[in-house]
Amino acid sequence: MVCSSNGIPALLITRDTLSKRRHPPPLRLRAGQFALTFAGMWTVRGNATHPFRQPLVLSPGAAGSTTYLPACTDQTAYVSLVTNHGRGNSTRLSRSSNIDHVNFKMLSVLVHSIRRNERQCRRNFTLLMGERVRIPPENQNGLLRDEVSLHVVPPIRLGVPSMDKLHAWTLPHSYVVFIDADALVLQPLDTLFESSSRAGLTIGQHAYDLVQGKRCGIPVGKRGVGAFLGFRPDRSAFKGLMQHLSTYDAAHLNHYSEQTAVACYYHTQQQLHTLPCATFYDTTVERNTRTRFDLGEHPSMHQGFGSCLEWGGVPRKECARISDHIRGACMWKSVHASVLAVHFKGKTKPWYHVARVCSPILDGRLSLLTSTAWLGANATGLDDLHWKGSRSDGACMSRRHRLAVAWAARPGRAGGRAVPVPKRCCLPNTALAAEWNELLAEVLRLDRDKRSSGAAV
Repeated sequence: MVCSSNGIPALLITRDTLSKRRHPPPLRLRAGQFALTFAGMWTVRGNATHPFRQPLVLSPGAAGSTTYLPACTDQTAYVSLVTNHGRGNSTRLSRSSNIDHVNFKMLSVLVHSIRRNERQCRRNFTLLMGERVRIPPENQNGLLRDEVSLHVVPPIRLGVPSMDKLHAWTLPHSYVVFIDADALVLQPLDTLFESSSRAGLTIGQHAYDLVQGKRCGIPVGKRGVGAFLGFRPDRSAFKGLMQHLSTYDAAHLNHYSEQTAVACYYHTQQQLHTLPCATFYDTTVERNTRTRFDLGEHPSMHQGFGSCLEWGGVPRKECARISDHIRGACMWKSVHASVLAVHFKGKTKPWYHVARVCSPILDGRLSLLTSTAWLGANATGLDDLHWKGSRSDGACMSRRHRLAVAWAARPGRAGGRAVPVPKRCCLPNTALAAEWNELLAEVLRLDRDKRSSGAAV
């Protein structure tokens, strides 16, 4: 135990400490504390206003190589949240006092996808962590490797875990981009920080939200999702948000959490800046369009539109307006090249609800092929897949490469032959889920290599 520069006790877990153990000791932090990682070191401090260190650090390159990037000096940061109010399970809530296996996978893939797409400098990544969350020792190496800073926060409203993200408005950063853990970054996000001088809130688009229109008149195409936010931390804004949230009843907050309140608060101040669908793509958005029988679409593909008609509590023309907006501005075929990040909402998470015929998606990035031979090249998450030909004689094609795609090459599968992606799995979300699982494999491989070498990350 040593003392920090301001006299507050600080626990230092150095590389020497780590080399004597298979894993670093469990981190148990109290509210008001946060943990910094720099030069392969955890530093736990008791003063939440202590400035962040800015070292020269490693950054994985786009091709999996390692490049050196200087740490950003503008005090900007990425932020995400893992919290636990003692019940249920979601991207921000675990059933036990540990980050469960699924939550850790989501967080590690998100951070890794950000790091491998950084081009200008390496920004701080701050994880808001609930008081009851304890990071298991075996999960700490990945956070150390990717230079994640931990900031412990108390519950804002018990039973509404997502609301804890509002603590990001009190962080000591000049500008933050908040991203939910069930997201994947596909292209650099540096342009989002170029608006750091703009007042108000930049928010990812929620193309099919109904509540924000009814509550405060936000028009279709301008409604926002709480999973992707950009803003300047400001305690006065935090207080304003808390006051605004007090006007919402418990039923609304339990169902929609802080999302409606945050969007409406900034909309009424004319400071809500909604991003295009392509910036933060919603993997369920196309389900909220009207069925096009002339395109061979089945009504089951458009369950969200049916729910809007049956349960939305809005006129049919409002559901139709949303459908037309999505078809005009949010369809993957039109926007995929411009997508910066994707949000795996609901049952589109890439690690479960996978049909058995599509289970090879868990093996990682799709392969490009000619005939039945692998080319040694891969499709990426930005590919647009479509089926060409009949069900029996057709093939799943990449529009980007104009080649058929197969499941990831794995030794021993089908005698070493390529296995084409079947029609049932030939969907845009297949390429995205395969990309997510590819990055997960990279993360696990990095951790495994470090453990086998006996070195700390």
